[in-house]
Amino acid sequence: MDKRTILLTGIPRSGTTLCCHLLNQFPNTIALHEPISNQDLEALPRGLAVHAITDFGRSARHQALTSRVVKTKQLDGIVPSNPVNFDDGRLREEQVSLGTMDITKPLSEDFTLVIKHNALFTALLSSLIRRFCCYAIVRNPLATLASWQTVNLPIHEGHVPMGERFDMALQSDLRGLESSLDRQLCIMRWFYNSFSRNLGQENIVRYEDIIDSNGNALLRLLDKSIDYKSSLEKQNNSKSYRGLDVNLLMNRLLQETDIYEGFYTTEDIQILADEMLDL
Repeated sequence: MDKRTILLTGIPRSGTTLCCHLLNQFPNTIALHEPISNQDLEALPRGLAVHAITDFGRSARHQALTSRVVKTKQLDGIVPSNPVNFDDGRLREEQVSLGTMDITKPLSEDFTLVIKHNALFTALLSSLIRRFCCYAIVRNPLATLASWQTVNLPIHEGHVPMGERFDMALQSDLRGLESSLDRQLCIMRWFYNSFSRNLGQENIVRYEDIIDSNGNALLRLLDKSIDYKSSLEKQNNSKSYRGLDVNLLMNRLLQETDIYEGFYTTEDIQILADEMLDL
């Protein structure tokens, strides 16, 4: 296992892109946001997809050290803190695209490379953990579910293409559900179940802890001590969620506590719901 390359997954809209943005500010660390295109993997069986991810990691390390450039989804040459815009009143659009990012900081031969894909890595997690150190980011389920209602991404309709591509059981489960909310809850359960089966608690990081620690909760990924200072603001009660039927989302989550059991409590859901209803 090459501990210099770390795979990061997480529930969509849980702050994984923010994590990449913050990690890129750490010394001797490069973090890539969804650098592997769906087209590169869609025709591959599971085993070959895992090999392709491994090969990509080696190639990205080589390019970072020799060409001083890496492939990643980016905006103006960097991984932003949020991959979608902040339009109010409309579905928010993705503002990143696959491109290149220049490496401007010094890197040692054993620098830390973090590669982030949510559904792809989650679908293949049982195999990837044999080759890489893997971590997952989670976020209050109500905030997650609320965010899914506001973005023009497949998750808005209750789909995760790469998850469905490599997990036939998920694909089948989603096919039998009519409403987007039912599909979203099915997807949320799929993510949490995968994390519970494949990762220890030390490999799961809560979005709220990242914000409260001003990013220092991410140091566990690097297994090193860094004097890092930042100032972060929690977005769990974002004004983007104004106008949503918060009670509907809360009640569904309170009816299906098995989805997030062991990660969040019903009290976490209810406290956030009160905050969101005050927007």
